[in-house]
Amino acid sequence: MTDAMVNKMKSVAVQHCNDDKWDAAVLKCFVDGKVADDIEKCDKGLTKDQKEKFDKDLEAAMAAMMPKDGSGAAPAGAAGGDGDLPAECKDYKAAMEKLAACDKLPKESKDALKQGYDAMSQGWAQVGALPPEAKKAMADGCKQGADALVQTGKALCGW
Repeated sequence: MTDAMVNKMKSVAVQHCNDDKWDAAVLKCFVDGKVADDIEKCDKGLTKDQKEKFDKDLEAAMAAMMPKDGSGAAPAGAAGGDGDLPAECKDYKAAMEKLAACDKLPKESKDALKQGYDAMSQGWAQVGALPPEAKKAMADGCKQGADALVQTGKALCGW
């Protein structure tokens, strides 16, 4: 994720914090959050209305920052392409697809899995422009995600 994207995310969060009068504990959670998983936990402290407004504006802000080619499609390296994607992220995608094909996984879980993957992979469009430390962090996150999916697949689907 580029600095511009991070700054835009912070800007959207600050705007909603002020406009929607977020609880002090939620604000502290967002400020103290170090990784995406920390921030996701903070959302749980928002009311349904606050979360819907924040998510809508955040999604719009991120979509506006994603480069598009003449066809309006995301460039290579986005969720649908591999581009410069680290091998760990390709492994994560493969594990997600394999687990989603497991008959023992409930449909709701499959849907949540796909939504989570889609949200995560939206930021992959600019992977080629990321500094090395950001690519490493991305690869580490993908590895953790893939490992968790494989463990679930072994336990639930008998891989």
